[in-house]
Amino acid sequence: MQDAAVFAGRERVTDTPRYTSKAVSRRRSVFRKYKDTNHPAYIKAVRKSCDLVKDTIRNFERCLAKKIKENRKSFFVYVRSESKSNVTVGSLENENGQVISDSEEKSEKLNDFFCSMFTKESTSDMPVPDACFAGNNNIDKLVDIVITPQMILGKLQHLKLDKAAGNDNLSPRLLKSISNEIALPIAMIFRKSVDQSINQSINQLINQSINVKFIGRRYTTRPGSPTVVSG
Repeated sequence: MQDAAVFAGRERVTDTPRYTSKAVSRRRSVFRKYKDTNHPAYIKAVRKSCDLVKDTIRNFERCLAKKIKENRKSFFVYVRSESKSNVTVGSLENENGQVISDSEEKSEKLNDFFCSMFTKESTSDMPVPDACFAGNNNIDKLVDIVITPQMILGKLQHLKLDKAAGNDNLSPRLLKSISNEIALPIAMIFRKSVDQSINQSINQLINQSINVKFIGRRYTTRPGSPTVVSG
C-alpha cells in the first residue's frame, strides 16, 4: 500500500490528499514517541491513517474505471501491478531435445518458429491480376479526391489518446487537443499533394505518349504523412 502517492505506469495519476499524508505522518510520529504498537494513541493513529489511505485508493480506482476509454493503458498497468500472479514464458525444448531456460535463447527460438510460418514466394514469376475496372475511362475513372478540413477534423477527433505516437513522434493526445487549429493546414497539404500527383501523371502521359490505365488511388489520412500513392 502506498502512502505518499499512487502511480500507474510512468505517469503520476493522482496525489494523496493532504489530510491523508498528515494522518500517515502522525502515525509515524506517534510510533517514534511511544515505541509501542499496543499504545492506545498509536492504535488510534493507525486506524485513522489506514481508513484514509483505503479511501484514497478507492477513489483512485474509481477514477481509473471512469476514464478507462480514454486511458486504458494506465488501467491495465495498475491491474497488473495489483495482480499476485506473474505470467512468464516457460522453458522450451530445441530440436536436439535440450531444455532452454535462458531468456535470449528462448526469444531466438520463438522468433525462428514465427518466421517459419511465413511462405517465401518467388517475385520473378508474379501472376497478373485481372482488370477490375469496367467503366468508361473518361467518365468513371477516379482522377480526383475531395479532402475537406471537416474530414481531417473528424479523423483527429476520433484518435485514441492511449495509443503510442507514430513516425512523426506526435502523440494522439497532442493532435486531438490542437485538431481545430491544424485541420485546415493539413487539408491544404493533402490538396496540394493530390494536385501535384495529378499534374505529374498528366505530364507523363504527354511526354511518353503512352496509354496509362488508372485502376485507383489510395491515400493516407494519418497526420504527418500527407502522401498520395498511385495504385
